Amino acid sequence: MNRIKELREARGWSQRELAERLGCVSMTVCRYEADADKLYPSLMEKLAGIFEVTPSDLLGWNTAPPLDVALLAQALLVTEDWLSRQSTLPDANTKARITAALYEMALRDRHEGGEGRIAVAPLEPVLRLLLPA
Repeated sequence: MNRIKELREARGWSQRELAERLGCVSMTVCRYEADADKLYPSLMEKLAGIFEVTPSDLLGWNTAPPLDVALLAQALLVTEDWLSRQSTLPDANTKARITAALYEMALRDRHEGGEGRIAVAPLEPVLRLLLPA
């Protein structure tokens, strides 16, 4: 099952609006959404471009949410700042795990309606366990 309808609705577009972007009629879009018509590679590329996703995302093959690069960069900066104030420095894997934990916490906060803030304080006791003794 493809994600055409999901992607279209997420943008607030009607089938007619998507059809205009594709240069077809809304009934054709309806058939694409229902998987009643075959999506040829050229059509998949065009739809992926319209929705700004990869063809794999369009077809629902990628189930992971897209990476928020800005939020991840912020998590890395917070991690580096926090680590600079610690007495021991971790290896690269530990640094990556700390960054990932902060990133996931911010994503969860955003998903729950928050601003996606990255804060060390709630995780500090756990983060300290990751540091070498």
